[in-house]
Amino acid sequence: TDEQQAALTAILDQSDARPQLLHGITGSGKTEVYLQALEEFRRRGQGAIVLVPEISLTPQLLSRFSRRFPGEVAVWHSDLTPRERKQEWLRLVSGQAKVVVGARSAVFAPVKDLGLIIVDEEHEPSYKQEDSFRYHARDVAVLRSHFFKCRVILGSATPSMESFLQARKGKYNHLRMTKRATKASLPNIKLIDLKDPNERFEMGDDGKRVSWLTQTLVNELRKNLEKKEQSLLFLNRLGYSQFLICRDCAHTWRCKQCEVSLTYYKSSLTLKCHYCMSEFRSPNLCENCQGKNLETVGLGTEQVENTIKELFPQARIARLDRSVVTTRKQLEATLKQIADGEADIVIGTQMLAKGHDYPGITLVGVLMADATLNFPDFRAEERTYQLITQVAGRSGRGGKPGRVFLQTYTPAHRLFEWLDENRQIDFFQHELDLRERYAFPPFARLALIRLNDRDAGRVEHYSHNLFNFATRLKEIHQLDVTLLGPSESPLVKLNGKYRWQILVKSGSVNQLQSLLKSLQKKSLDDKTRVAISWDVDPQQVL
Repeated sequence: TDEQQAALTAILDQSDARPQLLHGITGSGKTEVYLQALEEFRRRGQGAIVLVPEISLTPQLLSRFSRRFPGEVAVWHSDLTPRERKQEWLRLVSGQAKVVVGARSAVFAPVKDLGLIIVDEEHEPSYKQEDSFRYHARDVAVLRSHFFKCRVILGSATPSMESFLQARKGKYNHLRMTKRATKASLPNIKLIDLKDPNERFEMGDDGKRVSWLTQTLVNELRKNLEKKEQSLLFLNRLGYSQFLICRDCAHTWRCKQCEVSLTYYKSSLTLKCHYCMSEFRSPNLCENCQGKNLETVGLGTEQVENTIKELFPQARIARLDRSVVTTRKQLEATLKQIADGEADIVIGTQMLAKGHDYPGITLVGVLMADATLNFPDFRAEERTYQLITQVAGRSGRGGKPGRVFLQTYTPAHRLFEWLDENRQIDFFQHELDLRERYAFPPFARLALIRLNDRDAGRVEHYSHNLFNFATRLKEIHQLDVTLLGPSESPLVKLNGKYRWQILVKSGSVNQLQSLLKSLQKKSLDDKTRVAISWDVDPQQVL
């Protein structure tokens, strides 16, 4: 298309060395721009790195790149066996493979004559390595492009606030693609109020109410089945329900290692912790009062699948989440089933929300559209906007128009207004105004100091000790930093360790680093037994 050609021309313009922010709506053909750009760099004899945020996106993208560049593409992600990893590494080092497609660690791949780095879905938080050696693959890609004097493309339908601001300042070249490559229009978005009594849905002979399903969405699913078109139901929660509760004494089952509620899985009759991966047999009696009145609370993809099968027994259902897709073969088989049109209704988590191109999907239902809006995170609205926009973009990518239905308890929330009217730039500007007012990234740099110990008293005491030392340093050296804390982390105990945290904000990265180095030196001098992690630019603070 004309927009794709304009973007490609800008990317290949060697007189502009800035990073290229390829900001194209879902279905605008960003992948084809990547491929055309890579063809030119290959003609020049140069290699490339192509980053994707999820391993689940690798097979589809790998297939497209391998067809265009047969024999030249290596794959790199954590699911490779040691033998596979060695083989791919040797292919890259020898120059046999000139292109690597992979997850975040592929940003370090030893590609010969590196000329191009592509970061697809650059807004994704999964590009941040949150433990051990901490880095953000997108930022490393930009830095590596500077060192190697090569081109970097950051692609997304919903750019991160950091990249959008860089484009606003002119530090990144902002390339817009506002139309779908197939000439198809963006799907119509309709809000459904879960509080509306007219939307109340009951099923079965006993008239059992299904609180998370509305009459409108059920009717639309039925229409799609009759037309033999595919539907997608999105819910970013695993399991059958969020927790198990005793109705007699209100006892809930929590992980003893992590102090979080255990997720209930009906298919295996188990309770699982999604943090330490502990698993327990689901009880028949309350461990607190020996009562028998146990009940599940909350919603997960397993419950959605069971209900939809009961509601539409003739429909072919495919479920894609990390509890059912545990191997690469299972993943590829499920994705092929969807692509071949052998699934009428697809149920999934954020694994389905980005990057996938299935022309047969014409209906998307977001079951709990406001589920992430109230997270204790300054990025909550940004993440919700990105997630819904991405999942909505799976609809109507073929020749037939798409429809998207968002079920929500807060239809009047300003976020849904911007979604419905596709006023993305207005949303970005509003979010940037808020961030600037309260001095949060991208207008300030943030560091998370996380303290862990098996002794609750020791970690609390040392957190206050470190915070007081940081306060004195700030006053003595008149540092322009803000200290928040110390406080218990929102997830106060994980893997048997109690967690406290201190947040540091500053408009100056030099002052931020100076304070962190002093604090790190103190912790080493103190020879504290408390484990401390230092995370600059954290993507989550839970």
